[in-house]
Amino acid sequence: MKNFALLVCTFLLSSALFAQSEKNYTLLINGEEIEIGLDQEASITIDGKAYPVLLNQKEILTFDNEYVSFNYPREVSVSVTTIAEGIDQVAVINANGGGFIVQIYPSINPTALEGLMLNEVIKESLNYGYTKKEAAFSKKLQSGQVLSGTTATLDYRGDQQVYTVASYGAKDQGIIVLSMITAQDFAESDQQLIDLFLNSLEYKEIK
Repeated sequence: MKNFALLVCTFLLSSALFAQSEKNYTLLINGEEIEIGLDQEASITIDGKAYPVLLNQKEILTFDNEYVSFNYPREVSVSVTTIAEGIDQVAVINANGGGFIVQIYPSINPTALEGLMLNEVIKESLNYGYTKKEAAFSKKLQSGQVLSGTTATLDYRGDQQVYTVASYGAKDQGIIVLSMITAQDFAESDQQLIDLFLNSLEYKEIK
């Protein structure tokens, strides 16, 4: 029998990472494609012998591009959009509306936009009647830079929302980070998601 390890040449993920329907992945083994679902066992036959195959995913995943990297749980997905020419936005938002956004500015220092973003995010809640308390925010990243900004805690009849906008800027580059907890019933799990992100965030400065 041929060496089994040599026959397994690659894994081809043929659909979006977080699609929910069954058998969203294709396992490519020695030129033969087998449809398989995440955490669902399949079987392959080599030289007349069947072998079980199980595709697993780690509980904690890593997003990594040329500008930023961070960790996030497998239960949520990452979306990347271009919000203006040369400015990308990376977002992880859960079903509760909590999560975080990173805006990447490769050609300008974005720190002056920090207050504008916070005001834009919270203005509807303030117009509705929420009161606001602000506190300074600072976080040293894994890559050594320091995010600085403001945390706004909004309250309306005991219901709280928490928004933090912070930035790091250098000459002609930088990032703005927005984190949000919008549903008090899920504040603990939302905070865990945000903490995982902030404690692993790295910004790769353009040299």
